[in-house]
Amino acid sequence: MATVPDLRRHLHAFRLHPFVASSLLCVLLAGLAQLCLPQASPDAYSSPCRCTLPEKMPCLFMHGLGEAQTLPLQDSYPSYWGQIHHNAPCCSSVRFARIETINRGWDHPSLQDDFCAAAMNVSGSTCSGRIDKLILVAHSMGNLIASGALASGRCNMAKNVHWISIAAPMEGTKSSNCIEKVCQNEWMAPLSVAIGSMCPAPPAILSMRHMSTVAEPMKQKFKDAQHAWARHVTRLSCGVDTFGVVGVSSLFNSLRNWWVAMWSFHDHPEVDGLVDFSSCTGGRDWDGFGSHAETSLHYKARVNHMDAAFQNGDGWWGSDRKPMQWFQCTL
Repeated sequence: MATVPDLRRHLHAFRLHPFVASSLLCVLLAGLAQLCLPQASPDAYSSPCRCTLPEKMPCLFMHGLGEAQTLPLQDSYPSYWGQIHHNAPCCSSVRFARIETINRGWDHPSLQDDFCAAAMNVSGSTCSGRIDKLILVAHSMGNLIASGALASGRCNMAKNVHWISIAAPMEGTKSSNCIEKVCQNEWMAPLSVAIGSMCPAPPAILSMRHMSTVAEPMKQKFKDAQHAWARHVTRLSCGVDTFGVVGVSSLFNSLRNWWVAMWSFHDHPEVDGLVDFSSCTGGRDWDGFGSHAETSLHYKARVNHMDAAFQNGDGWWGSDRKPMQWFQCTL
């Protein structure tokens, strides 16, 4: 039978760091509060807007971090992009890239080549290495992959490409630094619940460490990618709410997003959980940012990182919580 000192030792072994314990309590309380909010509406609906482009164009949706393997182009990808394939009025066709983005950083040549091949395939380009007549919708690290491919000359982009940049970590993200630190420190082990099975931190995450924290060669890659991105991007969407559009199905992800954000110590106070507003805008001032889904050229929305990819549809209330409607109205 265990003695009292034995029991004390066991209890002490399971004692959480005070900050971790308080974080867990905050997550629980915030989660209970969010359950009272209206759920998102992820299904197709009648849009108040029509496409204003002279003609519809093929669309390629390029995901970010997290793909375990490379698959052929898909007609839908609801677990990542929600129901956007039913809500894309300017798209003559809709294709979704599925490219491995865990074991390769955004600057890896083969990953950039995979993006170029997918983009040229969907655009139907007849000119080698040239992306032509395409609507590119890129989320998160997908924007770094695409801009890195242009900056390194893996492919180039014609002027008739419309690039919609969503939640782009163009300066990197302190969340990658946070995940690296969590994986290196045993006392932070409870936080591994929040980041899933990301330890040890894979190359894709390490490649997105904030540019203020990396060596000069990597910092230059960020600068080159930012220049290519700013030259070609047509529209931007940036989230500024860690919880975002919360429904029952997305509650856990919202809680995890909030928890990682709290430990990331982002430089900018406005953050979608994983990417702060400064990084999403590439550190530049863009005219036309607004919070109205129907009228804003660039969208500053009270959504989180995955909400921005239409994963949870639109919020029932608030024009600044409707990323799907903004996408339908922006072109």
